Parts: sequence; structure tokens; C-alpha cells
Amino acid sequence: MQQLHINEFINVTPYGASCPVVVKADDNNTYVLKTRYQSNLSLDDNGVAEVLKDCSVYIETLSYLLLQEFGFEYIPEIVYLVIDDDALGDAKIRFKDTSEREQMALENIQNSKRLNLGV
Repeated sequence: MQQLHINEFINVTPYGASCPVVVKADDNNTYVLKTRYQSNLSLDDNGVAEVLKDCSVYIETLSYLLLQEFGFEYIPEIVYLVIDDDALGDAKIRFKDTSEREQMALENIQNSKRLNLGV
């Protein structure tokens, strides 16, 4: 799968538990960024978050790959989108002083540094 960097955060979608974000990547295409989200976290006995937050991104990626492998039509292209320090800085500027949903999306972006799913 292609690995791309995010150039622009456009808007937060009105649907989805992880508050998906429409972004423009460095290939000039638009994707829906699927991030990890807080409700996927569980705490151990010491109150430390465990690594379960990655499960939903892996499951969704696997689902798209299986659908493509089985020959289903109209399956969107999937890519890996990189959230790095530059993208994080851009997201903080874009979603500063915005709605509650956009603030939730920003929190999810901050918790999702590195590779994420782009659809």
C-alpha cells in the first residue's frame, strides 16, 4: 500500500465514532483519514493505556484488503497516511477554537501519530 503524507486538513466528517477527517495528501488526492480513537483504549491496573487503540485501524484495513482480494467492485483505494509533527502542527492550527466534534477529531489525530488508514 502506498504511504503518503498529509498536506491539508479539510474538514471533519459528520459521521463515524473516530471523527474521520477529510484530508489532502501529497499526491494531491483527497482521502478520509481514519484515526485511532479514545474509546478503543483500555487501562491496565495502574491506569496506563494499553495498545488496543490500534485494533480498529487494523480491522478496517484488513476488511478493505479482503474485499479487494475477493474481487468486489467499487472498493475505494486505501493508502497509509502519515501523521507526523508537521501534520500535527497543521491540525492544531486548523481545528483551533472549533466545534466539539472537531476538538474530538484533533484529540484522535494527536493520539494517532505515525501510520493511519486513508480511504
